[in-house]
Amino acid sequence: MRVSIFVVTDKSAMYVYMKTYSFIGSDEFSGKTTVFNLIYKKLFTDTKKLKICLTSVGCSNAALYQNNYYHLFKGTFFLTIPEYLYNYTGLYKVINHFSDPFFENEYVLGKALFDFKIKLKCPANFTKLLALKKKAADFLPESTLLIDSVGDRKFTAHPDLSDGIYYTLTYKNDTTGIIKANDILFSLSLKPCKNSIKNITTNLLESNRCHLKIKSIVFDEKFRLLYRGYEIPFSDTDLKKVCKNNADKKIYVYLDGAFTNSTINFFAPFDKFTIILNNFTLYQHASKQLLSDAIHNRYNLKPEICLLHKNSVKEIFVKEIQGF
Repeated sequence: MRVSIFVVTDKSAMYVYMKTYSFIGSDEFSGKTTVFNLIYKKLFTDTKKLKICLTSVGCSNAALYQNNYYHLFKGTFFLTIPEYLYNYTGLYKVINHFSDPFFENEYVLGKALFDFKIKLKCPANFTKLLALKKKAADFLPESTLLIDSVGDRKFTAHPDLSDGIYYTLTYKNDTTGIIKANDILFSLSLKPCKNSIKNITTNLLESNRCHLKIKSIVFDEKFRLLYRGYEIPFSDTDLKKVCKNNADKKIYVYLDGAFTNSTINFFAPFDKFTIILNNFTLYQHASKQLLSDAIHNRYNLKPEICLLHKNSVKEIFVKEIQGF
C-alpha cells in the first residue's frame, strides 16, 4: 500500500458535533477496510478523549461481506443490526435502539465494554443513513463517525453526510490501469464553482422542501429557473429536452447523479453550458469496455465542469497491483 498523495491535518476539526468521515474507493478491492482500520486505530491511539463511532454500509456482494469483521477497541461506539450482536452478550452496552419503520431494519447504537470483533451494518441508502446519523448524534455529541463504504457505495461521500473522505485507488501498471487512474484523478482535480453560482444553485435547491430528492436543475445566465428534475439525469428525457431547446444559450446545469459516459456523450457539444456536479464522486470512470471512449469524450467535452461542493478528500491511498 502506497500512501499520501493529498493530506489535510486539522485535529481541532474532529471535535465537532458528530464529525463524519467516509472511506470510499475506485473498486471493491481497493483496500477501503484496511485504511478504515488504520485511521480508526490512529484516532483511537492519538485522541483518547475522542468519542469514536464505527459503522459500515455493507457490500452489494454478500459473499464478499460474509467474513468482514471489525476489531473494536474498548470504549468505541458502533452502529449495527441486532442480528450481528447475538453472540456478544456482555461484551457491549446498548445506548439506543432505532426501530423507526422508515429504516426498514432495526439498528443498535452500542458501546464496546471489551475489545472484540464484530460485523457492522447501517442503511445502504443516503436518505436513511443521514437520518440515522442525526438520531445517533443526539446520543453522541462532539463525536466522530467513521463509515466504511464497502464495495461501490460512494453515496457516503455526499457532503450532506460526510465532512471528509479517505479515498483508496487500485492501480495496475497497464494501459487500462493508467487510463482508469487518470480518469479518477481528473475527477479529483475538478474545481468548485464560483460563489455566485454556488449561492444561486443552493437557493434553488433549498427553496424546495424536497431538495434532497432533486437530481437536476437548469437555469440561465439571468438565474431564471428553467427546469427542476427528480429523475436520474441520464434517463431524464425532460431534462434533455430543456437542454436541447437552450443549446445556443449560456446555461447552468446542476446534476446530482452519476456523470457517466452516456451523460458525457449527451452534454459534449453544448459549449455554452456549465455543468455543476454536486460532488466529485459523480464523475464516474467508465467500464473497461468504454475506457478509451471515456477519455476521448472527456477531451471533447465542451461545457465547463465544476463542483457545487469542493473536494473534501483528506488522503488518497494507492493499492499497487503491479509496480509503477
